[in-house]
Amino acid sequence: MGSATTFTPRARESLWLRGQRAVLVGREDELSLLRLTAARVQRERAPQLVTIFGPAGVGKSRLLAEFEQGFEQARVVVGSCVPYGDGITYLPLAEVASALAGILDDDRTEVALMKLKKSVEETLPTEQVERV
Repeated sequence: MGSATTFTPRARESLWLRGQRAVLVGREDELSLLRLTAARVQRERAPQLVTIFGPAGVGKSRLLAEFEQGFEQARVVVGSCVPYGDGITYLPLAEVASALAGILDDDRTEVALMKLKKSVEETLPTEQVERV
């Protein structure tokens, strides 16, 4: 199965890039779109979902690492897709929600829902909690 992890941008960079820094080439449009989305998050105080996908080796991780530069206080959440199985459409989202809320695999349903509700209330502005 995949996994979800939260990182500060600096911790993620050191983990994924291990000090290797290549020049980002030909991804200005994608980087601009990511930066516009980040500005919207800051302006509206509401999270946004960004999906970066493509074949192995095209620079998805490198693009994300470049985008994360300069976000000292950002919370970066990473979920992973698995290439097999049925009923896995929402697996990355479920993993991210579980990681953020501290839900454990052996938590009872009632406990997991309580943790999820608390996490949503702590993360979103009050007026947006009911929509979730």
